[in-house]
Amino acid sequence: MSSARRVSAIDVAGAVICALVAVALCAMSAQSGWNVTSTYGGGSGVYQALVLGALVVSLFVAILALVALRCLHVAVRRRGIVLVVSALVTMGSMLPPAAFGAAAQARGVHAEQTACSPNVVREVLALARAVGRVVPTNGSDSLGRTDGRCVVVVAVPGETAAAMSTLDGAARGLGWVAPSARTWRSSAGVVVTAAEAIPHEDSAGETVVDLGGRGQ
Repeated sequence: MSSARRVSAIDVAGAVICALVAVALCAMSAQSGWNVTSTYGGGSGVYQALVLGALVVSLFVAILALVALRCLHVAVRRRGIVLVVSALVTMGSMLPPAAFGAAAQARGVHAEQTACSPNVVREVLALARAVGRVVPTNGSDSLGRTDGRCVVVVAVPGETAAAMSTLDGAARGLGWVAPSARTWRSSAGVVVTAAEAIPHEDSAGETVVDLGGRGQ
């Protein structure tokens, strides 16, 4: 009697382990869908690759399901049904996150393209040129970011504390107000935030600061 109970417990444990591994594979598929489309967008080629990957994962999910059922002594006469269901579950767990990731990537691209409107660029460059020299990025004085900021990199004379003090003084000298630390709002309503300052790698005595502007 004790031996039968011990085998039964092992069977249940094996089925649970198989189920947990199958769930982990589906979660991995979902995370992969989000990671790929949020980075590269949702083109047809991307989705084809994701579906192919999901089908491969579904094979392992089907095998785990069959092993779990065997551990529970459940007879499976139509293994093809298990394979189809596994494929549907795997793709069903991957496609929604992939769609959300593609939408997020599209929003980021749109924000990047529209971040540096003329009025925002004008205000951020005004502050940058008032405190130091603008460091071009990819051949441009300003660069849009996916979070909606228009970033201008400026090299400010002095160490970190002195550079931030210079920035604050220059912004106030332009008539801007400071609603919070390292943040200023111009008279045109553009909010500029200074990222954490770092020493300039190639020029001693200068501090590099990213100035990110947003229109209101």
